[in-house]
Amino acid sequence: MKMRRSIQSFLILSLTFLGNFAFSTTKKTVCSITINSSNEVDQFKKHFSSKDWNFVELVPKTDETQTNNSNQANDKHWLEDSCRPDIQCDILVISGHFSGSFFGKISRDLSLNSIESLSCSDHCSGIFQRPKEVFLFGCNTLASKEKDHRSPQEYLNVLIDEHNFTREQASQMAAFRYSEWGQSFRGRMAGAFAQSPRIYGFSSVAPSGPNIEPAIQHYLKITKGEYSDFSAYNTRLKTQTNMKLMSSLKNFSITQVAGSQALQKTPQPAPYCQLWDKKRSRLERIKYMQLLLDSDQAIALIHHIEQFISDVRTGEELTPEEDALFLQISRNQALRIKLESVLEMRGNIYFSIRTKAILLLKELGLVDTQTIQKIFWTKIAPPMNEKLWSSDVELICSLGIQTDLSAVSIPEARWKESNFFQMLRCLKPQDIKTQERLIDIVKFSDPESFGDMGSDARSVLVDLRPTSVEIQRSILSFLFDNKEGSRLIAWEILRKVPLADPRFAVILREAFLTHNNSDVRKSASYLLRVSDPRLEETINYLENQSA
Repeated sequence: MKMRRSIQSFLILSLTFLGNFAFSTTKKTVCSITINSSNEVDQFKKHFSSKDWNFVELVPKTDETQTNNSNQANDKHWLEDSCRPDIQCDILVISGHFSGSFFGKISRDLSLNSIESLSCSDHCSGIFQRPKEVFLFGCNTLASKEKDHRSPQEYLNVLIDEHNFTREQASQMAAFRYSEWGQSFRGRMAGAFAQSPRIYGFSSVAPSGPNIEPAIQHYLKITKGEYSDFSAYNTRLKTQTNMKLMSSLKNFSITQVAGSQALQKTPQPAPYCQLWDKKRSRLERIKYMQLLLDSDQAIALIHHIEQFISDVRTGEELTPEEDALFLQISRNQALRIKLESVLEMRGNIYFSIRTKAILLLKELGLVDTQTIQKIFWTKIAPPMNEKLWSSDVELICSLGIQTDLSAVSIPEARWKESNFFQMLRCLKPQDIKTQERLIDIVKFSDPESFGDMGSDARSVLVDLRPTSVEIQRSILSFLFDNKEGSRLIAWEILRKVPLADPRFAVILREAFLTHNNSDVRKSASYLLRVSDPRLEETINYLENQSA
């Protein structure tokens, strides 16, 4: 009896499973990633019959009012966690502001880098490779590198004024959008959704959710019958232009592209997938990178190549065979010419790209530090008549060069910016007038105060380790100031450099022996020891005598 009940239970469960399986295979699935407005996907829910379609939201539920929740904002793996075998999308709808990343009113964002990375993963194929239609509701989602109605500066201003980007972020994004550096958003989306025959997006500005809602409603009304038999509709349309969608959204910059592998009989993984495929040896991937650098795709794929090189350089030591490949690359003059052409892009907005180009040239051994120093001010550096941003300074410092900077070429406004002083710390200019200006800033600031320009100038001088007689004389004079902060400046700087004039040692001996301030005597004693270790025994004797 018990055995009979068990068999009955098993049959019921089996029939239920088979019924669910049959149900799930007859229904299609709309997946959505709703990062800003839900107006777009709501129209699909309104017009698609629940008998024919399932709806799956891939963004984890969250309180949309808590946009600053750090745990959510820092959760970069949320979409990867949604990659499951049971999620097989026929249509994918992504909505949000877009500028290299989808972002909006919820705390989570979705970068194009993440999309590309996940598109290489087999366990995410149901989201990235299965969809027959991908709707990308956001500005520039399918933008090419061609100019639109906005100048790069106007686009930068939009990112700052309307989307709260920092100027640094906006500058880098505008530079990428309007330069040849890296692949266009259109190309990258076609690569990420490589097997999707129809990807829809916007070549420029896109309307907000409420503004585009009527157009989507019109489109879904006139195509309701077609979507009710999606398989037949997809077989018929394939990669052809969706004229009904283009007509319905004709007042906007709507455009369409096919996935990069949609028409290939034997699809190949995207180049960046092959670079990051850990199933292949590092040597194989370096060889593949060399092929990419030799190809006409080098500049388009440069972002992925940069990342791969960084990963290789920070990983295990190169094998002799791997080292030999990098040596071959360092002799690739055609590649050098390609990368050096990027240095001809003028304007501060392109500074980050010029710096990335020279860094890659240096990393690949195509130019040396001396060459970079020669061309820094003419080809790379941001104009001194514009404000420096922290990201600019980070890029400059990453070059690892020292180069001169004449005081006469520095506008007065720069001397009031902390970022400018940080740049000087890296470049270590030896121009006497520049160093004299730093001395003046220290001299006329409050030495007890930190966080002001005087403190910044002091830090530059400490890092500079000035060797000129004139500058050291000025610094030595701080030793006899009544303020402890001024004496500290002299001590900090002079203890790190050899004295440029023998007379300075005489001044220090005199201060050590006769000055009425014990702190001055102590500082002079220390500096004498540092400047001439042979005086150690004599100074110890004199100090013991005076004690």
